[in-house]
Amino acid sequence: MTAVNQKQLLKGFTLLELLVAMAVFAALAVAAYGSLNSVLKTRDHTSKAAVSLQRLQMGMTILQRDFMQLTDTSARDEYGDLLSPFITPSDNSNLLEFTHSGWNNPTNQPRSNLQRVAYELEDNTLYREYWPQLQPGSRQEPVRAILLEDIEEVEFEFLDRSKDRWHAEWPPLNSTSTDLPVAVRLTITFTNETEIVRLFGINQ
Repeated sequence: MTAVNQKQLLKGFTLLELLVAMAVFAALAVAAYGSLNSVLKTRDHTSKAAVSLQRLQMGMTILQRDFMQLTDTSARDEYGDLLSPFITPSDNSNLLEFTHSGWNNPTNQPRSNLQRVAYELEDNTLYREYWPQLQPGSRQEPVRAILLEDIEEVEFEFLDRSKDRWHAEWPPLNSTSTDLPVAVRLTITFTNETEIVRLFGINQ
């Protein structure tokens, strides 16, 4: 190796070359961070969407189970007065209240397999309530659980036996019938303006 080549090797990088190299590495780092950040945001969004979908599916399953097991058994209010098997309370305390069968009793508690449940919308949250006893004379406080969240509006509609008219309340206005509806149509509008509609058939 000649003396000239040795001097060129010992010369190293110039300041300009170092600045160019640093700029290239900085650009690569910014690009890599942007890609990583995008991947993390996508994963977070996907995870939240999966959780929301799971909650929605669970909520719809509970609603379907309740409606499929509807029964024409009355309950009693806090004054001991009889309540219709299926009603939309006129005082707007609940969206809907009814009795259904099939309440599991794995610990063999001294209670009925019938359960009185109600649905209530409060602070953008749809709650499901049930009473520990069906006919206690004076009802206890209901057990309350969150069913769905981030809800703007909930609308229940009920199909009568003629199957040609949907009603916003049950029993229908000016009707004294205690019959159960043939079907229930549920419309939920979420706070993100998403809307879903579900139809539940009622076993007669």
